[in-house]
Amino acid sequence: MSRYAILAKIIYPKRKARLPEVLLFLQKEGMKLQEMEQAIFAPRIVPTLRKKSKMKTQLGIRKDFIVPFLKALRGSRTLLAAKEALEIATLSTYHHWEMGRRDIPFEMFLKAIDVFSGRLPAFLETLGLKNKLKAQGLEDLHIGRYELFFNDPWTPTILMSLRLPQVLKLSNPQEQAVFLSHSLKIPLSSVEKSLDLLVQLQLIYQKEGKFFSNPVQFNVIPSITPEKINEIHQYWFDQAANFLNYPGYHKLEQHALTHESKDKIVQWISELREKIRQEVKSSGEPETLIHIHWQLAELIT
Repeated sequence: MSRYAILAKIIYPKRKARLPEVLLFLQKEGMKLQEMEQAIFAPRIVPTLRKKSKMKTQLGIRKDFIVPFLKALRGSRTLLAAKEALEIATLSTYHHWEMGRRDIPFEMFLKAIDVFSGRLPAFLETLGLKNKLKAQGLEDLHIGRYELFFNDPWTPTILMSLRLPQVLKLSNPQEQAVFLSHSLKIPLSSVEKSLDLLVQLQLIYQKEGKFFSNPVQFNVIPSITPEKINEIHQYWFDQAANFLNYPGYHKLEQHALTHESKDKIVQWISELREKIRQEVKSSGEPETLIHIHWQLAELIT
């Protein structure tokens, strides 16, 4: 039995399950189709999927979700490339699946996600399968590794900061770590711990003797709990006050610290942050990607 067949059985025990019935079942269990889409495609936007995220019947799921999903998943690959990558029998098989003429087997759907996007772990992360996968000897899928990414609130910012010109121009990882430690006012040992973790998660790599971040893998990271998001928000909000003591970290510092309206300006910024947070929360979109950009803004604006 292939690993995809094992996974399919763990998620939905019925033999030879077809994708529409599985997705209908998962929706009833609490999974949102929009979350699955975001785990696999974010930050890429697939408009047809964003409009069709509440399908309640197998026909509706097949027509308005699976068809555009499979087309988007194949992307610019030819049908011949899809056939060879998935090791399926005929050239037209995937075309029939993505046109809705036939239902793609669930195990083949999992394989297509893995082969075409590399984001199968991100999708599985949304299903809470860590213990079941471990019991089946599938630890290599790294379910739960994203939890490590958010253990320390500065780790996402370190990942993003490796894209900054002043970090990229440094000549080796040790110089980069020292610079980040000084800039973020975080102990060097903590920065080095985060860098080691990012290497382990394959979110950064070494090239030309220094660290670079991998933005493609960065965008695989799925949503995290509201509690963890609030923890990270609070950490960086607290840090923002300290950054005001260091020239260049905030444009606010350049025009507001000596201005008689400083307190009023700071209050406006705080109110705007809260309005943005509430808007994001009410729209139903995950904050994961957004809050990381906020962290970066705390560092460079």
